[in-house]
Amino acid sequence: NGKTVKLELYDSPSNSRFRMAGSSFYRTAHAFVFMYDTTNKESVQSLSSMSQEVQMIANDDVVRVIVGTKSDLVDERQVEKSDVWGFAESWHSSVFETSAKDGSHVDKTFVTLA
Repeated sequence: NGKTVKLELYDSPSNSRFRMAGSSFYRTAHAFVFMYDTTNKESVQSLSSMSQEVQMIANDDVVRVIVGTKSDLVDERQVEKSDVWGFAESWHSSVFETSAKDGSHVDKTFVTLA
């Protein structure tokens, strides 16, 4: 629609030992991007705990977007989009699979956040 939007992005570590440092940002955030690596099945396991933490601290109306990375590495894929649909449905969130290498769906992710 032609509007300019300013987005501030903060990277919070998925390791719970370091994650609480970011919790002060959670209270005022309008959106969260939960990322997983499509070439690493274990990366999906952290989605649930990260979302629970956000739910305890953040506003109820916060937007959640789930982003799978490395979608260009088709032969190394361990996680299918269907593996994260349960999270997406329960959080009422969008799911995107992106590639930093070819740029696919990166723009759609940011448009959804804006």
